[in-house]
Amino acid sequence: MSKKSALRPAAFVRELLAHDMTVLASRSGKLELLFCQTVLDRHGGGYREVPRHPATDAMKARFDALTGAERAALCDYVADLPR
Repeated sequence: MSKKSALRPAAFVRELLAHDMTVLASRSGKLELLFCQTVLDRHGGGYREVPRHPATDAMKARFDALTGAERAALCDYVADLPR
């Protein structure tokens, strides 16, 4: 049985950035993961969102699997980053 390693917020955020993803933290403690970019849809007109990185699904799954305590630690870390 493998034990899950402790979340290191700084390393996790660096990994998100390496995957062209951004995480936002609100004052209420909510996290939002941004992983798409808006591009012009040449065939249908208008715009559509597409993932920015080929490994988006795997990284998003890791983000979604964070525990409540890990999300709180990540939220605190992101909220304390300089603006």
